[in-house]
Amino acid sequence: MRVDTNWGSSVPYGVVKWFDPGRGVGAIAQERAGPDAVACRSAVHGNADSTLVAGTRVLFDLTLDAAGIRADNIRPAPRN
Repeated sequence: MRVDTNWGSSVPYGVVKWFDPGRGVGAIAQERAGPDAVACRSAVHGNADSTLVAGTRVLFDLTLDAAGIRADNIRPAPRN
């Protein structure tokens, strides 16, 4: 189930908090409050090794499943 962010945009921004390449999972902190989202290597568009680096700003879709909040369709945020 996709989560409605209610912020005028269905695509939230966030910052990669950490990523464990060996396990292929990490966490993304949402910029507009809310719990961290689980980030999986398989949810990244493009190169996961360069996108899921701690401190990298990303765009993603939020999905709610049995395990909690998951980040899907993860991609680098455009630079300002």
